Amino acid sequence: MKYKGISPKQYLTAYRIMEAKRLLEDTGLSITETGLSCGFHDASVFCKSFLQTEGESPLQYRKKMREEVR
Repeated sequence: MKYKGISPKQYLTAYRIMEAKRLLEDTGLSITETGLSCGFHDASVFCKSFLQTEGESPLQYRKKMREEVR
């Protein structure tokens, strides 16, 4: 906490979201599979956390990333 200025839970969530973003960009996993692969216990918790952190849903993020590649 002292080093990063955030709680361990916040750090872990941020790390999980970072990994989820990579999976959403680089794989064809479903949103549910992505969330489960990153340690979220269900898709709704994953989507809520992703939305709070990134300001958009995982599906919106994936669509945006695919459009940028084109």
